[in-house]
Amino acid sequence: MAKATEKKIAKDGIAAEKDAIKQYNAMIKKSKDPYAKKVIRHINKEERMHVKEFQELMKRANKMPNTKPRTRKKRSTR
Repeated sequence: MAKATEKKIAKDGIAAEKDAIKQYNAMIKKSKDPYAKKVIRHINKEERMHVKEFQELMKRANKMPNTKPRTRKKRSTR
């Protein structure tokens, strides 16, 4: 894939994971059940790991050469 595509994927992924983290934090504050809080904290921890993974993807994308996506050659019809 092209560098720009990979960077967009990483950027969108980071944004989505950070939104999820905010939602889980709100759930933890609202919940009265200690077990529910424990489960949500665990899920939240995984989301933070996902952010780190997308950040690594962004680093890799930044190292990629700038390339244009390939276009298919049209076949001549005879």
